[in-house]
Amino acid sequence: FKNEKKCETPHFDEATWKQAFTDAFNSLIVNKTAIVAGCEAISRTLTDTTALDTESEKLQGEIEVHMELIKKCVEENAHSALDQGDYQQKYKTYVERYEVVKDRLAEIYEQRFERINKRENITRFLKLLKQNSALLTEFDEGLWFAIVDMVTIRSQHELDFKFKDGTDLPWKI
Repeated sequence: FKNEKKCETPHFDEATWKQAFTDAFNSLIVNKTAIVAGCEAISRTLTDTTALDTESEKLQGEIEVHMELIKKCVEENAHSALDQGDYQQKYKTYVERYEVVKDRLAEIYEQRFERINKRENITRFLKLLKQNSALLTEFDEGLWFAIVDMVTIRSQHELDFKFKDGTDLPWKI
């Protein structure tokens, strides 16, 4: 507010956003069966790690092969009189291939971790949604922290709730 260009984000008092959340959550409860079915189907698709697990096993096998090639290269150099230029080039090629596979394996592990984390978030969200069969009559802070990932203020009368399961819910006040 001290700069020339003032912040244009509308101001919401605590009571307003708490009531908006309560109303938005209640709309989820009303459509609970459809939302639960949709989230479960999406969860199975978005959080499946089968292909990643298969690729991970293949890459682990490749890493073992490259490690063995590097080991044999070093042993051959230690026990034979080799041209050091040829040896260095061969060793460098094996190490570079190993590093490429190792980096890809790290990417696979990261993707797998993200999918498992997403699955856990969706599972927690669905559990809370299934447990809450009654409409909220007042703001529930524990529920807020458990299921809301982010809220975007669009205008003085519009919010977007993003829940931890990935559901986006535009909301008008």
